[in-house]
Amino acid sequence: MKRAICVLVLVLAAAGAFAVSFSDFENGFALFAQDLSMGLPFNTSTGLNWSPAYIGQFPHFGIGLTVGATTVPFKAVNQVLSALDTSLPADLAFISSIGVPIPAYTIDARIGGFVLPFDIGLKFGYLPPGALQALGLSFSADFLLIGVDLRYAILKDQGWVPAVSVGLGYNYLKGGVSVPGLLSGDVQIASFTDPRDSASHTISLSNPSLDMQWSTSIIELKAQVSKKIIFITPYLGGAVSLSFGSQAGGGLTASLLYDGHAPTPTDLAVLNQASGGAYNITGQSISVTSDLPATFDFRAFAGLSFDIFFFYIDLGAAYDFSTSALGATLNVRVAF
Repeated sequence: MKRAICVLVLVLAAAGAFAVSFSDFENGFALFAQDLSMGLPFNTSTGLNWSPAYIGQFPHFGIGLTVGATTVPFKAVNQVLSALDTSLPADLAFISSIGVPIPAYTIDARIGGFVLPFDIGLKFGYLPPGALQALGLSFSADFLLIGVDLRYAILKDQGWVPAVSVGLGYNYLKGGVSVPGLLSGDVQIASFTDPRDSASHTISLSNPSLDMQWSTSIIELKAQVSKKIIFITPYLGGAVSLSFGSQAGGGLTASLLYDGHAPTPTDLAVLNQASGGAYNITGQSISVTSDLPATFDFRAFAGLSFDIFFFYIDLGAAYDFSTSALGATLNVRVAF
């Protein structure tokens, strides 16, 4: 990871608009990567947090839609902004108090198990690149989220006894955020030595966007308690997660010029070869990707639902103890 971070440091530090040290860049991106790896499990938690701790055995089932958001702590992103000697645009100032919001939605379903008191849940969500900007927002986010879990009922909701369950789940998340306008003006990477002629050349990007991407797989253990009171079902739970196979990266996206002209396919091949594979250069971007270590994460979640016959409206909130990040969800579903 250190090598990849240093490469991105060199790419950005060569820009004349920035007067910061290499160590500032390296520390900024290192801390961002560290905080991001700790928070990735939390960003997979949207969906399947239904209010009943146990829905009952088959033929009980339900299907619904969950929309919500989790956050990447601002302190992580602020390390990058400080390293780039820049700050948030005025219309994104809210990020400093709540963190960078990662919106998500899932279609989620549950079905009761056979013989033993358990239920199985499935969720799927997809947000294509550019969808948020099409809605008028000044930043872009995209994601793919897939998850499955199995919950076993320790206690059933009967009389004064609440429902209590424990569960095991798997989630996969791939996503990213792009913020345009942070690096106004041209970013130049001067004195790049082309191995074809040993001469120095200049790579430049005009008003690039700052991009961050990540992917992770999560195994999660969770416990939940709930109690239906007439038509309201409050619930409370906690979870511990282990991330593995995680990657994160970032870079600049804009039209790239090589000595003032668009690079040819041969130019791009030589540039990537000269970098030793440390970063990826295309006609539209310069980026790096790093492997992240396995990370444990702890979160608490709570909420309540309003039950109207077979229709449920579920409001939920979550808190991540590892990063102090917040999350909120709204679920609507039909269940029988």
